Amino acid sequence: MLQKQQHRLNTRAMITRARPRSFWSKPTVALPGPFLSWLGFKPLELSQALRSRGIKSFNHVNRTDHSGEASANPADCPAELEEAARYATCVESDCLPSEVNFESSAVLRRWRGRLASYYGKSLQVFQKRPPDAVVIVQGFEPRNAASRCAALHLGLPIVAIENTSMADQMLWDVVSGITTNRNLARNIYHRVGAGLDPAASERFAIVTIRNTKQMKMQEHVSPEGVSPQSDRPTLLFLGQVYTDSSLVFGMRRWATPMQVMAHAARWCREHGFHMVAKLHPKEQQGCNTVDGRHYDGLTYRKLQADSDAWPELMRLGAEIDFDNQYDTYQLIKDCRVAVTVNSQSGLEAAIRGKPVVVCGQAFYGDLDFTWDAPAPELFSAAMAGALSNRGTDVATARRFHDVFFRKYCRPKTVNGLIELIEERL
Repeated sequence: MLQKQQHRLNTRAMITRARPRSFWSKPTVALPGPFLSWLGFKPLELSQALRSRGIKSFNHVNRTDHSGEASANPADCPAELEEAARYATCVESDCLPSEVNFESSAVLRRWRGRLASYYGKSLQVFQKRPPDAVVIVQGFEPRNAASRCAALHLGLPIVAIENTSMADQMLWDVVSGITTNRNLARNIYHRVGAGLDPAASERFAIVTIRNTKQMKMQEHVSPEGVSPQSDRPTLLFLGQVYTDSSLVFGMRRWATPMQVMAHAARWCREHGFHMVAKLHPKEQQGCNTVDGRHYDGLTYRKLQADSDAWPELMRLGAEIDFDNQYDTYQLIKDCRVAVTVNSQSGLEAAIRGKPVVVCGQAFYGDLDFTWDAPAPELFSAAMAGALSNRGTDVATARRFHDVFFRKYCRPKTVNGLIELIEERL
């Protein structure tokens, strides 16, 4: 304990000596360089806009290529970076944690070494030129995770940003530094949600529903109005990118999305339902966030190889939209109930009045407008609740939707990001 306290005192003293900024000197912000392009920002344009507001900037990440890099000793990887190492291992291996033996994984050891190296370089950068705030993207991507860890160890303010499904909005966090599953949306909802004007939330939801197609990011877009027809009620499974961090760290007691689909298919056979599985469009054209490989239909390939889910889906005659043939919102409109691990599409279904069963840890889950099944043995009970007379609390779903997009998310513009940065300076 005394050693830890002395380390904190030494760190504070080091920061004080390294950053004797006077009252009149300009604040400095560290930017994530090429990762800004993930959100559509141009580093030079952002730097110039910051300069016009009296803020200096520099890049704390200069390249995204991992090939040929020397790694430090894996044992030197800080404990705070273990999740980032596991995330990178899962993405590189096209697996979820339940499919990886972390105890013997050579890929994990390699990523621990790389992260130890990245962390050491980030410490050197921040000690040499201490910024007044550090901007990072996502929170688990290895280079950004290393910068986050170094900033936290040095007591530097962090601004984490990330895309959401709406093209003009971004997620953010200034506490955990992880936007994807540890952001402040729920806290803000609990703080201001009860005081919202229900009529205003209703109007905002209606406008969103009407204009969803124009508001979506390109990687989320699906064909207009195309949907399969069935004379049976339909269960819609809303899929996600297989190694997205929301799945890597949000499956709860489910092993994989295939296990969820297998349970859904069995339930459909027992209850006379049709089933449509809408897999994520990004898996057809997109690349992963760690080594840049194409997903190449990852979930569909996993599904075909699954000895439980694939036979169940084939026996049922389920329709699997793996190549983005169907309109997501027409599917939502036509379904009787939607099931997802934790896709944001679940929230989009809820504001449209559809019962939603959430199986993973969702940012909108456990808020009284979804039916939650955090384990396989709870799935049938959640389905029964979703299809009961109680149905979906649409007003609550729309209130949360209002808080999420209008009170929490920020405009994905240069000015929107600069205002977020200025709040931390």
